[in-house]
Amino acid sequence: WVANERRRTAGAAAGISGRVFFAACWAGMPKKAFAKIATPRKRFSILLVTLLAITGLAGCAGMTDTQQRTVTGGLGGTAGGALIGAIAGNAGMGAAIGAGVGIVGGYLYDKHKQAEKRAYEQGKRDIQQAPR
Repeated sequence: WVANERRRTAGAAAGISGRVFFAACWAGMPKKAFAKIATPRKRFSILLVTLLAITGLAGCAGMTDTQQRTVTGGLGGTAGGALIGAIAGNAGMGAAIGAGVGIVGGYLYDKHKQAEKRAYEQGKRDIQQAPR
């Protein structure tokens, strides 16, 4: 109880809202305290998002680089969006927004990597074709 009270008072003194401070101190909280705060629905949502992320990452074996980067960006965005959304009060909306941003980010990152690869290959060809 004393440790939780210290966390709560420290958070209030720093001007941090209860949910944000809870997320920051979650790792150090006793299980009973987490069970009281997190509803079964939230715990199920967290478990579901985690399982989907693991399954998605394991299923990247037969994909192209573009597909892998896009899916990985989407999963990372979903996880980050769900975390921020849970702090803000709506994990589902945060996950949806994060997924969209992550997918676009992953796709754009892939296009950047492809341009780098093309430039590298062109440089190699130019060096090989240069007169000696």
